Formats: sequence, C-alpha cells, structure tokens
Amino acid sequence: MSLLHTQTVLITAAGGNIGSALVPKLLQHDFKLVLPRSDAARLQSKLALTTDSDRVAIETGSIKNAQWVQSILTKHAVDVVFLCLTGNDELFTTLNFLDAVQRAGCVKQLIYLSAYGDFVSANGVEEVMHVHSTAHVLVKTTIEQKLMFGAFHWKTTRLGPLLFVSNDLRSKNSMLKHGFFDEPLGEAGVGRAFESDIALAACNAILAPERWAGKKVSIGSLRRYRGSEVAEMWSQAIGRTVKMCGNDDESMLTLEDRVETHIGQGGSSGWGRDLRLMYEAFGNVGFGMTPEEYELQVELLGKESENYAKWVEESAIEQQWHQMDRYAALHHATKGPGDSRPTAEQIPDDFSLRGKLHGKTALITGGTDGLGYETARTLRLTGAKVYISGRSPKKANAAATALSLDDGFPAPSLSQSREGQRTDGARVLWTDKVLAQTPPCRQPLAGL
Repeated sequence: MSLLHTQTVLITAAGGNIGSALVPKLLQHDFKLVLPRSDAARLQSKLALTTDSDRVAIETGSIKNAQWVQSILTKHAVDVVFLCLTGNDELFTTLNFLDAVQRAGCVKQLIYLSAYGDFVSANGVEEVMHVHSTAHVLVKTTIEQKLMFGAFHWKTTRLGPLLFVSNDLRSKNSMLKHGFFDEPLGEAGVGRAFESDIALAACNAILAPERWAGKKVSIGSLRRYRGSEVAEMWSQAIGRTVKMCGNDDESMLTLEDRVETHIGQGGSSGWGRDLRLMYEAFGNVGFGMTPEEYELQVELLGKESENYAKWVEESAIEQQWHQMDRYAALHHATKGPGDSRPTAEQIPDDFSLRGKLHGKTALITGGTDGLGYETARTLRLTGAKVYISGRSPKKANAAATALSLDDGFPAPSLSQSREGQRTDGARVLWTDKVLAQTPPCRQPLAGL
C-alpha cells in the first residue's frame, strides 16, 4: 500500500469479536489506530497481547456523544472509520456519529458493517420490507440509504454479513447439558459468516479504497445450512443427539421469553420479539447470498470463506475439554478408591459417547498396560477403532487379545506382517501406518 502519510483508522466496538480481530490485521500494515471506548482499562487488557502502544490510542468516552466523537476525530486527524454499531438506539447513535464525521472533515473512507441484503435499490428495499419486520435489520436500510444518497465527502464501503457462526456458542450449555440447540434456524437454509472474515474484508477494503468505494460486499458462506443439518453437525461433533429448536408458535414464544429474561433482565427490552421476527423470516424464506455475491466476496477476501463444518468440529473439541470443570470439585477432597471421583468407564456415559464414535480411530501409545490399557479399554466403549502400540510384542499381543475378547474377531498378531492383522476393535499397528491410513478420533474424553 502506497501512502503519502501513515493513515489513522478509528475502530468502533474494538473490544467485540470483529473489532478485536481487525486490530491486529491493521497493525500488520502501516496504520495508526484510534479506539474509542467507555471502559478503556478493559479494552487495554483485552488487546494487551496484540497492540503496539506507539500506534494505538484508546480514548475514553461515549460513542453516543457526537461532540466527543467529533473532537477525537479532529484530534487524531482520522482518515478511515470502521463503523460497527448496534442496540436499541442504533439509528440515533449512527446518524449523530455520521454528522460528527462530516463536521470533522478529515475522514476520507468509511467502512460500514450492515447486514446482508439490498437496502438501497427500489426492488431490494421492497423485498426487504416484505420479508422482514426485524428492527435491528430494517434500521440498516435507513442508514445505508443515508450513506449512499447523503452529501458526504468520504468514500463508503458496506459489508453485509450473514448469520454469525459465533451465535451457535450461545447454545453451548444447552447442547452439552440437554442436547438442545435453542435458536430456531428453520429448514429454508441460513448462510453463516465468520467474524474473522468480516475483519479481513474491512482490512482489505481499507487497503484498496478506490476498488471498493460505493460497493456492498456480502460476507459468509455460499451454502445455506438447514436447521436439521446444523443439529446433525453438532450431534456428530459433541457425540450426543442434538435437537433443533422448532419454529412453531410455542417454541417461538419460549425463545422470546428466554431472550427477554437474559437481555431485558426480566423486563421488556423488545429484543425477544425482534429476534423472534428474525428467526421466523429465516424459517419462511431463508437467508443466503447468490453465487455472484459470493464471488465478489472471494475477490475482496482473497480466499474462500471459512469452513463452518470444520469450525463446528473444532469448537466442539474446545467445549468438551472445558467440561472437565465438572470434575474439578470432586478431586479437592479425595477419599481413596470408591469415592465420588469418576471412573474411566463413567466418562463416555457422562458425555453421551457410548457407541457414538463409530468410524473414528484412536491410537494409544503405551497401551499394553496401566493407564494406556485402561484408556484403550474405555475408548472401545465409544465404538471407535482403537490401535495400541508397545515395545514388547508379547505384551502387545496379550493386551490386544484381552481387548478383543468380546468382539468376536481374532486378536491381531505382529508375527503375521509388519502391519499386523486388520480387524475391527482393538489393534496393534505401527504408528506411521495408522496415521497415514486412518482418520483420527479427535473427540476428547475428559478424565481419561
């Protein structure tokens, strides 16, 4: 990037998932950053590992205060603004913010985080108004039209993400404890967007302002995922059956009440009904981009969008490991054998993994006796194919025979070939052959 001077970028919501991903991306280039924040100490702590203090200025104040916003824009001679705002007063705050930017007179480029959809053309607005009654979506039609038709002096790029993948994590405890995904995605199909892709899109648009000026780029997957598909993906990932929240009136009313309890603290914030309206629209018509929109996104990102299915699997691994916390208290005051600490055989039942890992493969080193043997014996309860290795062929064959007794298959033998005999159940194979020829079992079993 060729610049006459080091440009300064102001990032709103720098402590959020998108902002915290954008900060390090911009610091890889020759930018100075201004981060407005009501709680500067908290933001400094969150970004401590990624920020360069000489190039990052954290300003304490309220983004709702237009005079304050104008003052920090002028103070730092801000060239670029990344605008990401939401909330009950999103329209007031955004329009006042835009006026402050206009009055400051120094900003040359603005990246606005909107939502997926055509909010500017007559046909697009008609379709959006026909499909949506969701306030936090419809407010963006007014803001986008103001950006495109207002007499502003800067160049604007709009980003329109699909449904954030991180929303799934709100159902984490419900899925792990009850096997229930509590956001009703419906069966019409919903595209998914990664905050990291949004941050990359914003960074690349800032690096090439002329190319992306006046454009709206949709961010997310080309594929639309049906609710039943999402439930099945999480079922496979966490090793227990996950049921998707329904789209019927009773389920939607429950969702509305739950959101109000969480966000409105039992009061009436309005967000319960707003999210209900959004999910009802998803169920009726779906939510996803066209192939042409996807190709434009690929051009901006310089790559394909992130893989949602892979993310589900990797996120589930993290969540399962976090579930070791359930056993922590049981180890504070041990009383010897037979106390309340879990046995190895209890773990697959606690995580609903008994018989659920068919088609997965586990390799246990030192599996001829002790902890390795008990781990292999317990992993067999999940239905996974278990390979053990050991330095003593005699002990390895004995262990494999013992582990295979209830299979109905002959025990593997190292004397038959370098690989051993390929059977289901427990096996003895060389490590390089196992890793090269078999899919790994990534499912962690806390406590083994």
